[in-house]
Amino acid sequence: MLLVITGKSVIQMELVKHCSSLYRTLMQKGNLFFIAPLFLFVNNVNANYLKNDFRDDANTTHTRGLIELLSDKLPPNIFEKEWQEMPPHNKQNNAFGERYFDVYYNFTDFKIGILREEKLQTTINDGFIQTWYYAEKDFITLLTKSDIGNALDITDIDASLNYYEAYGVFLQKIIPYKQNHFLSIKAKLYSATEIQHLDVSGYNSSSRFELSFDYYYAHKNHISKNQDNDRDYNGLGFGVDLEYIYNDDKLYIYGGILNIGSFIEWKNITLMHYDFDSQTRYLGEDGYYHLKAFGSGFYEFDVDYRQKIPTQYKATLDYSVNEDFSIGSNSNGYKDVIFNELYVTHNINGNRYKVGYILETDNASFGAYFKYISLEISNNFGMSTRSIQASYHIQY
Repeated sequence: MLLVITGKSVIQMELVKHCSSLYRTLMQKGNLFFIAPLFLFVNNVNANYLKNDFRDDANTTHTRGLIELLSDKLPPNIFEKEWQEMPPHNKQNNAFGERYFDVYYNFTDFKIGILREEKLQTTINDGFIQTWYYAEKDFITLLTKSDIGNALDITDIDASLNYYEAYGVFLQKIIPYKQNHFLSIKAKLYSATEIQHLDVSGYNSSSRFELSFDYYYAHKNHISKNQDNDRDYNGLGFGVDLEYIYNDDKLYIYGGILNIGSFIEWKNITLMHYDFDSQTRYLGEDGYYHLKAFGSGFYEFDVDYRQKIPTQYKATLDYSVNEDFSIGSNSNGYKDVIFNELYVTHNINGNRYKVGYILETDNASFGAYFKYISLEISNNFGMSTRSIQASYHIQY
């Protein structure tokens, strides 16, 4: 069993509260240790410290779980805290998270299984952080704050969020096509239960503030709390993962490209659109000046929408100096947002121990790998609140 604990738009205001609830869930120890009783019921637990290894023993059943949340600057629960002052942040702030569980059977080099998957990817820039701060973290306040541009720098305002929750089935074929070389092709079919997809764009200049957003959702509106939505929504999707391993006596190399060309086709979901413009005085066709609202928008129901699942990249490099000592690195991310962990492992009395460091979050990780149990932990040491990782793999 492997348990790893290593501890992210105006519009994302309320929506991020929903996303950070995932953070609170992960931080609750009861949820992280719910798998402990499983030690009593399994004959063999996969304690391989090599990350992302998709090779399994023939004719075995497996269950796995993964919880992960990584942020390069802002703590994932930043939007729930009181802001006495503007929080430290980057020009561009990125985060992604995942909660994944599956059960599968491996025949020899062929797997079939069922899965449950939640994924979140978000990007928030400096302009959005400023807007959110001066709007007092409240959507209704923003609707009436037509002078908000006076408090902001001259800046672009950008934010995006892509979230989905789905159940599904998968087929995976492992191909040992050369000595020490292994290829995996995995196809996934999704039945999705929730979408939260948001795009925010705008700018603030010396004379004008403009902002607009499109917000697609199925079950719950986390921005305005509007409960008018179509109850007959559904989402069906498809995903493909390609993974590769090279492994000899000394070297382990893994590379994975996940969710290639993957998508979810949604039916009967809801679109919320809003525009904000500080130039509320305009010249009408009648030759007179008129006033318009600073913020105005609409809801559109029974919308069909294709949600693209972002392509994810993973890599591992591990070198065994000898039987007792190895050094390596793990990488994980999306496009330009990559998190890298450097680590060393040491074998003591038949058990392996690991010390690692996540570069982008200044976060240390500590691991212990025993015959039946493997653990990693770092968030509870208080060195960072921007990284959470927890996973397990049980084989029987």
